[in-house]
Formats: sequence, structure tokens, C-alpha cells
Amino acid sequence: MKLFRVFFLLLFFLFLPTILFADGNNQQQVPPGLNALVWEQGQIELEAYQLAKAGAYDAAIAKYHEALAPRFIYQEDRKCLPLYGIMNVHRLQGKFDQALQEQKWFLKMNPKKEEYKDDYLELKALAEAQRTKSSDPVRAYIQYLRDKYKDMLPPYKYVAVYVPIITSKIIFCYSWVGDADGGSAFIDGILKYFEQRDLKKYGKVRWGKGDNAYYKIKQAFEQDKAEGFKGCLDSKPGDACMGRATKALIQSNYFPW
Repeated sequence: MKLFRVFFLLLFFLFLPTILFADGNNQQQVPPGLNALVWEQGQIELEAYQLAKAGAYDAAIAKYHEALAPRFIYQEDRKCLPLYGIMNVHRLQGKFDQALQEQKWFLKMNPKKEEYKDDYLELKALAEAQRTKSSDPVRAYIQYLRDKYKDMLPPYKYVAVYVPIITSKIIFCYSWVGDADGGSAFIDGILKYFEQRDLKKYGKVRWGKGDNAYYKIKQAFEQDKAEGFKGCLDSKPGDACMGRATKALIQSNYFPW
């Protein structure tokens, strides 16, 4: 399963109605055409996602493990969302070595997927930076993404279906190393692209969901700088160190994280 499919499945569950109960009998009302087990697992994954979003990381991991109950895993890829959720919570906690080991499951599932390779390289860079107290591995990873996906990113293009996955990684990395100036400049390039695109297409600037989402991240970077946030290079695994930009990223419904 591709990473962008994981992201949109998460969004799908995020905007589904919450579990309904009929006559107090705790009977789920499953939407027509949707497998009951898929629905139940998805509701558990949604709850785990919301717990992680609220910063309740241990509770989120426990809930994701509920979604790995044998009754849900009637084929191997049914593990994908829960395992990805667990890996990502460990990433948010700064447990990069642990997340790196968990990411290998995805590479084993499909070693040719570029998204899985990107995840692996990100976690490897963050783990190395945490060990060495140097931002160089993370900065190299940022440049790797910007070079690899340059034809999909501003100033050339903005592929809306996929680019938020890439930009969220870049934003996370800029924030983690405490480079508010670099993060702000990166977002300025995206906002400038949106502006020029709108002027060409509509003759005026029309701010939409994407513009607002990126602008909020930019404001968070500016606040990080004003408050003197130095990044997380001195943090330890489990500290869940993050600046306002990462927190804004997590609270956004536009970006995966």
C-alpha cells in the first residue's frame, strides 16, 4: 500500500461519522457496502489517530495494537495502518531507532516503493542526528527530498495529491533541527507559487485551504524563532521534543504527519 494511500485512508476515517449505537445494544451501524471488520478496525484506528493528535502517545499506541487483533488481520496488508500509526507515534516521541526498526516491515512488504524508502531515510537521518547532536544528516535528507521531487514542488509545480506528504516531512525536519528561517523560506516559496498561479488563472489571489495551512505553519516557525526555540538536537528518545511548527503540522487536517 502506498504511503499516500495510507494518508488518504486516514483522512477517510477521520471524516467518517463516529460509531453509532442502535437501541443501546452496542451494535455498530456499518455503512452499506463496507465490510463490518474493516469498519470496526477503522474506527479503532481513528480513535488511535485522535489520541496521537492530542499527544496521548501511550494510549494511542495501545489503541493501535487493538486494531491488530487477529480478527482484523485476515490478510497481511490489514496490518498496514496500525503499524504505520505505531511507527509514526514513535517518530513523534523521538524514538527514531525504534521507529526505524518498525519501518523495515514496510520495506519488506514492498522494497520498491519510493515512499517507504523515503520514510526509512528520514528515520535514519533523525536517529543519526540525535546520536551525533549534528543537524547535518537531517539537512542532507531535506535536500534529498527537494532534489528528488523538484519536478512536483514549487516553483515548477504543486501536485496536490502527493506534495503535502513531501512538504510535511520537510517541515517536520526543519522544525526538529530548529531552523525556523529555513522552514519559513521553504513555505514562502510555496505561497509565492500559489499566488502566481492564482494571478495567472483568476487575475487575483484566491486563498484556499492549502494557502491557509501553509501560512499557519509559517506563523508557527516565526513564533518558534521569536521564542528562541533551538530545535531537538539535545533531546533524548522519548522526550517528544517539538516546536510550534511541528505542533501546528499535527493539528492541521491538511498535512499527514
